This record gives sequence, structure tokens and C-alpha cells, in this order.
Amino acid sequence: PQKPRPFSLPPLEAAAVHHGAANPLDQHRAMVRPRSVAPVTLDRRAPRRTLPRAWQDGQPALPAGQFELRAYAERGRGSLVNAINKGIRKVEISVKWDPSPAGQPPTDLDLVAATYLASDPYGDPAYVVHFDSRSPDGTIYLNRDSRDGKGFGWDEVMTVELDRLDSRYARVLVGVAIQQRPATRTFVSVIKPALRIREGYTVMAEDDFGGVLGSTAATVAEFVRQGSTTWDFHPGIHGFEDDPATFTATMGRTHQP
Repeated sequence: PQKPRPFSLPPLEAAAVHHGAANPLDQHRAMVRPRSVAPVTLDRRAPRRTLPRAWQDGQPALPAGQFELRAYAERGRGSLVNAINKGIRKVEISVKWDPSPAGQPPTDLDLVAATYLASDPYGDPAYVVHFDSRSPDGTIYLNRDSRDGKGFGWDEVMTVELDRLDSRYARVLVGVAIQQRPATRTFVSVIKPALRIREGYTVMAEDDFGGVLGSTAATVAEFVRQGSTTWDFHPGIHGFEDDPATFTATMGRTHQP
């Protein structure tokens, strides 16, 4: 009996390996392929889509109840927002930085928060929360505190429970102050500082303090009560050149309409 003849296949050719191929299978297809089949690879050099900035210092406030739901992957100097479509209730503010080089004094950044009465929203703070002081009703507190930036992850973390704040308080301002002992420091001398503000797992703002490099302190977030239960988030980084004590006493005078 006559043996069956194999199916005819197009001749194969050797080709150079495309090192930008998506996976080893693509590289194999590039090395051994029929002449009649064009090579298919993923172009990793395609230009990235430019992502819009959600806000920068000086833009109007973003009402919490009118946010669109967006998510941005790009990070860098300046701040981006993942907006939320519900009222702000409980916010987490986090700061981190790298330790000072060996042989140099430690770098110490402190998160501070001040509350202001409805009767005097831009005057003296009703009370100030910092590394060794909680709010009288426990609605604002530090979860983590660092004196040198040597911890893992975020070095300082503060929680603000806006939905539990007494109705007497109409405004909360959060800031970051650099301790000036034993050496005078500004943000330009802090290694890789970073800020994140979020509610739950939704990141509302991020920044690297690149716009206030000559400052010793900065306000990083403002929350203003609208009505009895709604809070508006006013983003923006505003630099100060004061020591921590003066900064906490005067930072509430910013953002006046």
C-alpha cells in the first residue's frame, strides 16, 4: 500500500529575536515562522497617554458630594486626585520620608491638625492635635509617629473622623512641620518626602512637597463643613517659614475667602 504523503507546509526562515516581545512564545514565533506570516509583537515604545492633573494649588475647592469617580496612575511632582462620589466621613493623612545619611542629624516631620469654631473659622484654633496630643473627643489622632523616618511604609499617619466632630467645629486644617532641632531644615533637605490623603482605599490627593522646597512647614489639607453633615475637601500645599509652634498657631489664617 502507498504511504500517505505529509501535508505541505510553507518553508521556514530564521529571524532575529525581538527582545521587546511580550513573552517567550512571541520570541519563538519570531525565530521560526512561515515566510507568509508577518511578525506580531507589542510595541513598548508607544507614547503614554498624558493623564490630566486633577488639581493644583490655588484651584477652587472640590465639593465632596459632586466628585466624579476617576483613577489616575501617574504620579509625580504636584498632586493628583481620585475623586469620590459621597460625603467625606473619615480621612487618613500619611507622610513618609527617607532617613538622614549616616553621621547627620535625624530628620523629623510631624503631622499636625487644628480645629476651628464656626464662630471664628480663621482665628485661633480651638485645639491642636500633634505627636503627643489627641483631640478631646478622640476624633483626631495619630496612628503612627516617627522621629527619624526609619520605619517601614508610611512614617506618620493621622486619622480625622469628620463625621464625629461636634457641630461647633466648622473647619479642620492639617499640616506638616519639620522639627528644627538639632539642625534647621527645609523640605529641600528632606530625602524623598511624600504625602497621601485618602478615605478608605480611595486616594484623594498625593504630593511630594516639590512646590514648597524652601519652607519649614506646610498646610496640606483643609476640610470645611457645609451644612450639618457634609464636609468639603480643599486640597493644596501652602508653605510656611516658621518654627512648629508658630506654624500651628498661625496656619489657620490661610485659605481665607
